[in-house]
Amino acid sequence: MFGGVAHADPMLTTLAMIKIAIIIVAVVICHWLMRNTRVLTVAEKMPWWMLGFVWALLVLMIIWSQESSSAFIYFQF
Repeated sequence: MFGGVAHADPMLTTLAMIKIAIIIVAVVICHWLMRNTRVLTVAEKMPWWMLGFVWALLVLMIIWSQESSSAFIYFQF
């Protein structure tokens, strides 16, 4: 699993690994900063335009992290 395989095709491209690393770091930072608060409390205190911006950013991160919509996870089972 962690060893090198001669003449193997890469599973992920470098760009995909960078995207995944950015998303994981962002999620960990958000969890760390909000470890003692509730999301609903923070959302109630935010202005409506900032809350909309955060939701749009989350949707864009989900779209950005998608590689292919044609792949079905259980296709080969």
